[in-house]
Amino acid sequence: MGAGADKKLHNYPRPTVAVDTALLTWDPGRGLLVVEMARPDTGTWALPGAFLRQGETLADAVERCLREKLGVEGIKPRQLRVFDDPDRDDRDWVLSVAHVAVVRPDQLQALGSGSTRTRLASVDRPGE
Repeated sequence: MGAGADKKLHNYPRPTVAVDTALLTWDPGRGLLVVEMARPDTGTWALPGAFLRQGETLADAVERCLREKLGVEGIKPRQLRVFDDPDRDDRDWVLSVAHVAVVRPDQLQALGSGSTRTRLASVDRPGE
């Protein structure tokens, strides 16, 4: 093998990439709320998320996730941070690119029309 043979990309392990989105809204009686959904595998509450598909941009993955899991469209969340701890997900090595958007309550009218259970939880007491 030549000196450059070990520099090929397939020689390096790769994480799976996910997007997770915090949709925040305000309720005068309850304060700042975040949308959560019940994870189908555990039933625990978490931010809506999805794995990045081949050829898909992060923004497209976020929009797909919000549309398919929450029935919400027309929201363009911004990237917030990358969570890269190799042990953060017990299923595999997963990088999560977190996104955030602050929305009016009426933008969440479709909430609950998806196939999963959803709720608005206080940001002071999120599920996970």
